[in-house]
Amino acid sequence: EPARNKVTVVGVGQVGMACAVSILLRELADELALVDVMEDKLKGEMMDLQHGSLFLKTPKIVASKGYSVTANSRIVVVTAGVRQQEGESRLNLVQRNVN
Repeated sequence: EPARNKVTVVGVGQVGMACAVSILLRELADELALVDVMEDKLKGEMMDLQHGSLFLKTPKIVASKGYSVTANSRIVVVTAGVRQQEGESRLNLVQRNVN
């Protein structure tokens, strides 16, 4: 049976993981999908969430480098992007992320 309230977080850096934890704590999803290009970090973060959510109403937590894991998501939160360089304007940062 497909998830009714599936949420995907793209990017498992500090912002992405803060979003993922908030989604779990507020019980906003019955499935949480994580996507990132850094496979080792992705696996570690997924395992941390799975182990740490044992005391919560735990949804299914999945992770992948591929975007197929996002299928049927109602919400996709994109937190992936390059870091802001010292002195760089937010406008220039956005342009670098677009490129």
